[in-house]
Amino acid sequence: MLAVLETVQNYKIDILFAKETFDPTIAPIRAWVAQMELDGMKERMEMGGKARLKAGKANMGQDRYSYIRIGENIHLVEEEAKCIRNIINWYI
Repeated sequence: MLAVLETVQNYKIDILFAKETFDPTIAPIRAWVAQMELDGMKERMEMGGKARLKAGKANMGQDRYSYIRIGENIHLVEEEAKCIRNIINWYI
C-alpha cells in the first residue's frame, strides 16, 4: 500500500471512489488495520483448526484424495490410496 501511495503522490494522481473519499494521509493507517485484521483472522482460523483436531473432529476444508469424510470422521479409500502409493514409488 505504501508503494501505491508513493506512486500516487509522485505522479500527483487523484483517486475518486464512488462510495467514499480517498484520503492519502489515512490510507497507510487503513492498510495497517486491514493487515492486523487479516493476521487476526489467520490466527483464529489456526486455533479453530487445532481445537477441532484435538477434539478428534475432521478438519474443515476440502478432503484430500484417497480420503472420504463420513460425518465428522475421515476414512481411507484403499483403491485411491493404492494409486497414491504407486505414484510415490514411481517417483522414488
